[in-house]
Amino acid sequence: MSNRNRSVLLAGIALAAIVSGCARPSALVEEGTQATDSLRATLREVGHAWLDGRVSDRFALVALRRGERLAEDQRSSLAASPETLADAAVAALADDCARLSRIAAELYDAVSRGDRTEARTVLQRV
Repeated sequence: MSNRNRSVLLAGIALAAIVSGCARPSALVEEGTQATDSLRATLREVGHAWLDGRVSDRFALVALRRGERLAEDQRSSLAASPETLADAAVAALADDCARLSRIAAELYDAVSRGDRTEARTVLQRV
């Protein structure tokens, strides 16, 4: 790699680090709200589709596992630094992501056991 290419690469990495580290809490809240709203809608849709027999157990399990991971990734992103987590709105979103992750895991468990009654109970908390 030439020195010029190395310099461009290092500058790009530095810029990415600076930009990601400087996200305003308001921007995090806006993005986080959109992500959690989308995840909440996905969990509802997958859960109800499984209850109605519109999707297979396998499809529901894969979607719920993915939802659980996405919720955890979003929570980790919001809690990436003490400065952002100190913002009450960001902290509330991180808590909501943790709650949605638990709900996804509980739905996964209900689907894996074929327990429609438990799935309905869990879906009421989404």
